[in-house]
Formats: sequence, C-alpha cells, structure tokens
Amino acid sequence: MLRKILATSSVALSLILSGCGSNSDSTCRMNVQLSLDKGNYAQAIDALNGSCSSAFVQSDKNYNLATAYMGKAGLSASDVLKIIIDADNTSGSGNNNTFSTFIASFNKDKSANATVYLQDAQNYYLKSIAHNGKNTINSLCSQADLNSSDSTRLSSACLYLGFNQTLQTVNTITLLTGNVDALVSSLDSNSDTTPLDMQASLDALAWAVDVNNTLPNNFTVSASNITINENNVTALSLISPSGETFYRLAKNSVRDSNNSTILTDGYCDVNGSKANCSGIEYSDGSIDMANSVSSSCYACPVDFGNNSTQNVADLLVNTLNGGTDAIANVSNDPDIMDSVNQFKTDLGVSADQNVTVQDILNYLSK
Repeated sequence: MLRKILATSSVALSLILSGCGSNSDSTCRMNVQLSLDKGNYAQAIDALNGSCSSAFVQSDKNYNLATAYMGKAGLSASDVLKIIIDADNTSGSGNNNTFSTFIASFNKDKSANATVYLQDAQNYYLKSIAHNGKNTINSLCSQADLNSSDSTRLSSACLYLGFNQTLQTVNTITLLTGNVDALVSSLDSNSDTTPLDMQASLDALAWAVDVNNTLPNNFTVSASNITINENNVTALSLISPSGETFYRLAKNSVRDSNNSTILTDGYCDVNGSKANCSGIEYSDGSIDMANSVSSSCYACPVDFGNNSTQNVADLLVNTLNGGTDAIANVSNDPDIMDSVNQFKTDLGVSADQNVTVQDILNYLSK
C-alpha cells in the first residue's frame, strides 16, 4: 500500500480527483502539479491562492497547499520516506541510533521557516480530509477508518500527516539547542555531553510540567509573568550549576502536567522586536548579563500566525505519537515500520506504547 501511494503519479492523481473542467482549469491543475513536482513550491502556493484558485474543489486545493508547504519546510514526502528508511539502515554503525540519525538528517535539509511551514502543511492536510466533525489526525486516520475506506486520498493524506507530525517533533528538538551536531554526538555515544543550552531547555520544560518535581540538569529557575506581543506568558531565567544564564518561556507559572514551555526562537523585547535584543547571546546560547539590554529581553515566542504560540510538550509528544500511529496505520512496509518502531525503542518505550514528556526528557538528557 505505502509504495503504491508514493508511486502514484501526482499529476494523474490531481487530474483524476479534480475532474476535467474547462481547458483553462485543466491547464491550471497541470501547471500547479508540475510546480510541485519540480519543487517550485512558492509558485504553486501563489497559483493555488490566486489565478488557479477556482480550478480546484476545496479539498483538492487544501491537499495541494499542504504538499507545497511540506516542500517549503525543506522536505517532500519522498524525501521524508528516504530519511526514515535510511535512518534505520545507517544506524548501528558505531553507536548511532535511528532517532538521532533522523534528527541529524532533517536538521541538514530543513528550511529557515520549517516550523511554521510544517504547521501550515498539517492544517491543510487535515482540512483536505476533514468530514463529519472529524478534524484531527487521531480521528481521521484511525485503523478502523482506513480499513473501511478505499480512498487513495485518505491513505495518502494520513501517511503524509504521519510524516509531517514526526518531522514537527524532530524540528522542535533542533530548536531547543544551537548545536544539533553536538546533541546528536551525545545521543549516539550515550555520553554526558548534552549541549548546555539543550540542558537549559530540558530543565525549563521539566520545571513547567513538574516532572517528578526535579530538574534533570540542576539549573536554578526563577519565573516572572509578562506579556510579549499580546501573549501572557511566564519568563524563565535559568542559571546553570557553572553560572551561565539562559532565557526560556513557559505557558504560565503553575507547575503541573497542563503546563509546558513555549517554542521560542531568538530573543526579543515585550513588543516582539528582535532588533532591540541583538547581541545578548554568547556562542553557547547563554545570555551576556553584562549587556545593558539583556534585562529587558526575553526568549521570543515563535509566531504561528496571529501571534499564536505552540507548546513544546505538545510538539514533542502529541505530534510524535499521532504521527507514528498514522504511519503505522497506513503502512505495511517492513522498512518503514522497522524505523518507526526503532524511533520509540530509542526513546525507551515499546513500539505499541505512547511516548511521554518524561521519555523525551530522559532521552535528550543523556
């Protein structure tokens, strides 16, 4: 099933799903699909939202927009498939594990705005198959629904959603440290060499969710409630055992399982201006406290549109569990399943279990 889905001509599939229509509509559909096939994703998006918008029924338009945004993140579906298979095939040489190999491969290929593009792709894939009040990956891509449907669209969208959400987890990990190569090396060697900024990110998350009421890397955390660009958040200042200071953000100051840190990128003032906070960061990710502006700067939340934010716990855990489940429900390919199962094994759980925040913390704190 999996290889059949990926082998299907995207041009032919688009024309079959969209129908014939007028000559201009057919030309539009063909041109959009050719843009996607050639990797001209911005061109495809412009056409889908502009001159060719009326050439597609809404579900087909959403599906093609999802494919384009996935590509803009840096990887097409076939690219992700290759990375997943190669991750399992290349692990085992030295001390490499499958999940760290996947992290390294994605970090090499991702685009600068991969975070938002992956979220856009997810939203459009879901819209392309949403029906009868079902609009989440778990409600749309269950094994029962897939078994009762012969829709190539449903199978394809669920597979690509699985790829997309797994990538969102990996992308989030790459944003928690400025030195992904050092993190991967630490994971592969199972050594206590996790980058200091990743240790800060993990302790901030552990502080927020109150996991076992302990911080894995023994940072000292202080918190203050602030508003950044209309978002009410909690600014965290973390001091390492050796004295370096790091900034992170939490949803709020109440430490419980409903809390989390917020995905951030760089530093900004309360108005969201990064320009005013330029130069406050050392190469290891710590803050230059001698810089006069450092006291008025904070970790800057990633804007997912209309000043909305995303929680790190959800991006690490819910997206990974939903993604790997969807891939497993669609795929009967042993190479894919070996890799997906190994992802969870590397994270310390069995293939039929869901990953938890604590599993992620334990894995990344090696």
